Amino acid sequence: MTYAASADATPPATSAHEPPQEQYKLAEGRSAEIVSWKDGQVLKRYRPGFPRAAVDTEFRLARTAHAAGVPTPAAEAVIETEGRLAIVFERCEGPTLYELVRSGAQKPERMAQIFFELQRAVHRSAPAGLPRFEQRIAASIEAAADVSMEAARAALDILERIPLGERFCHGDFHPANVIVTARGPVVVDWLNAARGAAVFDFARTLLILRYARPGGIDRQTRRAFLEAYLHACDAAGVDQSLVAIARVPSILARLAEPIDPAEREALHALLAAAPAHGC
Repeated sequence: MTYAASADATPPATSAHEPPQEQYKLAEGRSAEIVSWKDGQVLKRYRPGFPRAAVDTEFRLARTAHAAGVPTPAAEAVIETEGRLAIVFERCEGPTLYELVRSGAQKPERMAQIFFELQRAVHRSAPAGLPRFEQRIAASIEAAADVSMEAARAALDILERIPLGERFCHGDFHPANVIVTARGPVVVDWLNAARGAAVFDFARTLLILRYARPGGIDRQTRRAFLEAYLHACDAAGVDQSLVAIARVPSILARLAEPIDPAEREALHALLAAAPAHGC
């Protein structure tokens, strides 16, 4: 079945679909894999047991982003195939921005500028009916199991002090979530998208760029990309002092996720060194 509806609609119950005879994996993440589907389409197929509510949320948010004019593949349907839930997406051919930087096919400085401009393009939208980013961060802080109650309270206090925003925030904006196509870069993976202060989106992106542990990228390339991204932020007038304050809540929210042990250790060290006001 194909589900076509408004961007803010919730998909109905889906029927089972038989996969095409020739099907191959294109990419893989923690919660899902991307596989080939029919002509001009791919399937984001979720792990067994992945919550239906989360699949419906990503479908709705991906459609919201597309309807708002954000460059992103069109979400076409929610289906069930081989006993697993999946979203049918428009197929966008090309490497991820991360792969281009890692392989040396493109200069990290140029890719960082494109990356920043794309994030800002998302922020310029303000679709209605989105969840609040601040509420999502608060829920993650409360779910973080390996932080003290004192640290959680301090982070929640900082969260309340930062002015509410109305920007469309991707919520997990990093180079592996950008595909560089012949028509230009597109953003994927909208499960964490929300409406809120853009400083939280920048703060999370900076944590990932600094401390996440993707494979196969050398330290010099990583540093060049990070510095170019920070330069783009400064040139655009992003308030880095406010981003720094947003860092502590963002650290605790990140610690609620199943991240690499080395990243977890680095974030705990960063948290221990952070002043009480969060800078």
